[in-house]
Amino acid sequence: MPFDDFCESILPYRIGNESLDVSWREKLYNRYNPLLDSIRNKPESKDPVYVAKFLLNEIYKEKIYFTNSLPAGPNLGARVADLRSGTCREFTDMVTYIMRAVGIPCGTDFMIMRGDNNAAHFWNYFFDKEGNTWFCEPPVRTLREPLSLWSPKGKVYRQTFQVNRDIQKEFRKRKQKAHPTFHNALFKDVTKIYSNDAFEILPVPLEYVYEEYRDLENRMVYLCSSNRKEWIPIEVGFLDNDNLVFRDVEGDVVFRLGIYKENRLELISGPFLFERSSGNLRLFPQKNQLIDATFYYKYHLYDETFIFRTPDGVFEGSNDPHFFTEGYPVYDRKDSITVIYFGLPTYK
Repeated sequence: MPFDDFCESILPYRIGNESLDVSWREKLYNRYNPLLDSIRNKPESKDPVYVAKFLLNEIYKEKIYFTNSLPAGPNLGARVADLRSGTCREFTDMVTYIMRAVGIPCGTDFMIMRGDNNAAHFWNYFFDKEGNTWFCEPPVRTLREPLSLWSPKGKVYRQTFQVNRDIQKEFRKRKQKAHPTFHNALFKDVTKIYSNDAFEILPVPLEYVYEEYRDLENRMVYLCSSNRKEWIPIEVGFLDNDNLVFRDVEGDVVFRLGIYKENRLELISGPFLFERSSGNLRLFPQKNQLIDATFYYKYHLYDETFIFRTPDGVFEGSNDPHFFTEGYPVYDRKDSITVIYFGLPTYK
């Protein structure tokens, strides 16, 4: 494989900001390398993607626990291979450690914000023998081609061991302090790999910016995506004539613009929708404007696996601690019971 890819996808002794562990590679090698003996002499095993598929199946034969209960903070390190618990972030780290320990190029691709879904998202990338990218979204073990990633993305990045010097140069050239997300940018842009619909240039008219902020000459401006009650920068752009220009952005996401000033993000525009199919922008009402709106759901429903089970269903609840017995609701109609007719009528 190319030396630069080797330095980023196999060699690194850490993934992120976890505590250093000098023994993880040997431990995981001794644990997982013997599993490859059954395919080692097959002609197909010259393709790292073939080996990765095999090893993913072996990894997930052990039970895993998907949970959001782990506290936010630094990466957990190679112990995730023993814990086998967490969110997409921890499972992505687990697979990366194991793959790198046995010499399979692997790493982390991610979205700082997952479209309008109010959360980040992480998954593993791999290279086949031609150098093409494949990916899997832990804890799902299937490897797929990048264009099959369904999420509205906005931006996709690849985690790197080396700092992105190009981003640093831009901020130094403009003599500005970067937002913490971009201060030590340990990532590079791979949006084009995951989207044929990413616009090479997204021009946002200066008129979208609140009037008091329109003096943006030589200023870095952030394209921001929603995260519950705040907005998170996912890309950096600049003023070019009468447009703020951002590169390689996929649409169907609502954005706002911001600047980093006095150690905080300051929003300088109202929200606007970047339409993926047409490339058009639709600005929502600016400050001091009111409209009537009807909301049918809070989040996108494109990945809700239980939608088909919702009609004519029932959620049942009770103030009786013995309401559930062995997974079935058992209750006395004399009790005070709250019944909400909305979910799946699982129990009779």
